[in-house]
Amino acid sequence: MKDLNIKELRKKKGYSQTELAGKIGVSRQTIVNYEKGEVIPESKKELLYNILQSENVDFVNEEREQYKPTTTGYGKKILEIEEEIKVRMDTIKLLKDQKQDYSHQLKIIELLKTQISIIKSAEHNHKNNL
Repeated sequence: MKDLNIKELRKKKGYSQTELAGKIGVSRQTIVNYEKGEVIPESKKELLYNILQSENVDFVNEEREQYKPTTTGYGKKILEIEEEIKVRMDTIKLLKDQKQDYSHQLKIIELLKTQISIIKSAEHNHKNNL
């Protein structure tokens, strides 16, 4: 699984980034990041491997069902952003270990945290208006 070349395997299977993202329950931008070499969470890595390597479509569909998010609306958006933050934190750790610049990652995390705050505020306001 270590040698998983997501872009190459995705193209070989004929999936667009959006299609692959839908199959594992992440955004298209997350697939772009995975293809650029960002750290893939273990829960997604196994699912990606199964989708991109498996010839058994039924098995892949069963695997995908296990990872389908059950939340909707504000909660779903918050979970997506929290997952993105986790991936970015893993990437920062990797970049630190390799003594590379990771300042842009920190800025992105701050923006994502701001988004969560805005979404939580909107959710709170929505509940109060009901």
